[in-house]
Amino acid sequence: MDNTVDFKKANEYSLKCMRVTMIVMVIAWILNVLNIFILDQNIMNHALVGLIIFISCGYLVKFTLGFEKTVSNYVMLFLLVGMITFANSQLSYHGTLFMLFPMVCSILYNHNKYITYTFILTCIGFLGSVLGGFAIGLCDANMLILTTSTVANESQRLLSGSYEMNSDVVSLVLFYVIPRCMALVGFTSVLNYIKNSIQEKTLHEQESLRIAETERLANQAKSRFLAQMSHEIRTPINAVLGMNEMILHKADDSEILDYSSNIKKAGKNLLVLVNGILDFSKIEDGKMELLPVKYKMNDMIENLRISVEQRAKEKGIEFVINADKNLPNELYGDDLRISQVIINLLTNAVKYTKKGSVTLDIKTESCIDDKITLFIQVSDTGIGIREEDLPRLFTSFERLEENKNRTIEGSGLGLSITTKLLEMMDSKLEVKSTYGVGSKFYFSLVQTIVDGTPIEKTAAASKRRLDDTENTSESIYPDAKILVVDDNEMNLKVIKNLLGLFKITPDLESSGAGAVSKMKENDYDIVFMDHMMPEMDGIETLNKLREQNLVPEHTVMIALTANAIVGAREIYMNATFDDYLTKPIELEQLCNVFDRYLPDEKKKEDEEILEFMPGGENDENDSYEDNDVIERAKDIGLNTDDGLKYCANDIPFYKEMISDFVSLHQSKIKTLCECFEKEDWDDYRIYVHALKSNLHSIGALKLSEEARILENAADSGEIIKIREKHPAFVEEYNRLAKDIDEKVLH
Repeated sequence: MDNTVDFKKANEYSLKCMRVTMIVMVIAWILNVLNIFILDQNIMNHALVGLIIFISCGYLVKFTLGFEKTVSNYVMLFLLVGMITFANSQLSYHGTLFMLFPMVCSILYNHNKYITYTFILTCIGFLGSVLGGFAIGLCDANMLILTTSTVANESQRLLSGSYEMNSDVVSLVLFYVIPRCMALVGFTSVLNYIKNSIQEKTLHEQESLRIAETERLANQAKSRFLAQMSHEIRTPINAVLGMNEMILHKADDSEILDYSSNIKKAGKNLLVLVNGILDFSKIEDGKMELLPVKYKMNDMIENLRISVEQRAKEKGIEFVINADKNLPNELYGDDLRISQVIINLLTNAVKYTKKGSVTLDIKTESCIDDKITLFIQVSDTGIGIREEDLPRLFTSFERLEENKNRTIEGSGLGLSITTKLLEMMDSKLEVKSTYGVGSKFYFSLVQTIVDGTPIEKTAAASKRRLDDTENTSESIYPDAKILVVDDNEMNLKVIKNLLGLFKITPDLESSGAGAVSKMKENDYDIVFMDHMMPEMDGIETLNKLREQNLVPEHTVMIALTANAIVGAREIYMNATFDDYLTKPIELEQLCNVFDRYLPDEKKKEDEEILEFMPGGENDENDSYEDNDVIERAKDIGLNTDDGLKYCANDIPFYKEMISDFVSLHQSKIKTLCECFEKEDWDDYRIYVHALKSNLHSIGALKLSEEARILENAADSGEIIKIREKHPAFVEEYNRLAKDIDEKVLH
């Protein structure tokens, strides 16, 4: 609050005190008329008229000078003191108590100069009113202590003015005026101290709230930034890992296969870090939800084994799972979150264990009716944790003994995410550790029993199913009808080439509306549907398809998601998808989908596979022409090295991408401009984001950066910046498409 507002309120309060004084005066005047008071009616009339004049002046100041000016402060305090003084001079001690009003009001002006000014006025007015009243014979009963008379009817003596003083005026000042002025000083000092204390406390609280709010906003900004950046990072990772899958499938050179295998491992590690950041930001924003489903205990344990066993073998560590044989076969809970918690603990244990073993124990702690409390513990023979480091163990982005463990991968988020997930499941992570010996992390978790059959009896069947899966041979499906729907051209290119390895030529669509049109015309075996698309997302598209009865019983609807948050299954199942895949899509995922969902008559043996390059036959003439295309692309300013990187150095694929860029540019820029004209900034951000990715993928880095600036401006509501930069961006985008068409492709 600024000073102007403070002064206005203080002046309003001064006027309010004048109104209170006026009301009391009116009541006293009425009581005097009724002979309840014994003062002379003429004096009361004079007092009433005088107070009316003073309060009228106060309102005159309010409606002429206004209460915001500094001069109004002095005038209002003067009028208030004058009003109280006049009442006191007429009524003697009956108005003395009102002398506190000006002092209280002066404190509200929040400055010592107003307090001093008011105190001086009050003392002068008080002295003048007492001496004046004494001089004209208006001495009250309190002043009779100075007289020598002991007449019983003192009220009559007051009215008649017949009294005698045993001292002079000095005595009156010394024993009547000064003590009351000193009382005013004390009262004002105490009140001022209380006001300052309250003000300091209020300022401290406001500062604390401001700091807390700043930290909250900073955390929100951090989480939003991390989530956005992590999601952005996944797009090139998807492309790189997707292309890398093709290299692993088609390359024969052992050195290339070794390099490609390392890319796959590093890429997966990077995805783990990105997923962790996205999970953390979602938990921080309160957007993480538990999605309980029915799950098989054997399947969860087997997945845990598969996820960790290979890592342990690579480090020469023994990985042991001790599962209670009497654990129920089927439970109800969020198995993906439970698995995420356990895998976080197991991977940490493997990371920080150089030799020895990592052990997972799962057993029944208690069982009441259909509720079972699981006890889950991960123990290792690793480096252990110092006792003084335990409080820092669960701090976000915190890693213990950083210098010593700098070679160990990780973001420092794993345990923080684990503890937050367990809190969401009404559990708590406990830890026991001996430095240099090892650590134990454990927690208890309540789940609902669906099938109480002991897992020992179902383990054999699970093992047989696993063996059948492992022995499945590679197959091709040239007759399969597949539709892929994704608004990102790069994703469409990747999955198209992956499907080509199975001799499948898919139909491709970049929007939900396009998918509806395709399914009106064609009958598909499988539809891969991206979730996040503009205008109509994947779930909305599927709802529309089902409303129009465009999904035959044999058609399998599979959601594609770049969402790094594990646990999306329940969302897609509830949305009536049959299954879902997380991008980047890998060959093993597609193999499992085709083996599971495509009929046997569409499957052919792998010996019929014909090796081919994604762009067609790779003869010498094509190679010469392709290299020429690269040189011409460089001449118009494209960073072809960067563009080829996103195409796994496949020149025909790159040529196909820039060709698609030209053919699609008019419709894309038209859509963007329509959003601009309609001021639909949400859709504008979505479309310019897509253009940014497309430009980057062909090597138009400078224009991609301009698109990024526009995207950020739309996200933060900087409309002026969008209006400034949009025309130039559109012009440059059209120029680039024209140059590619005329100077590169023809």
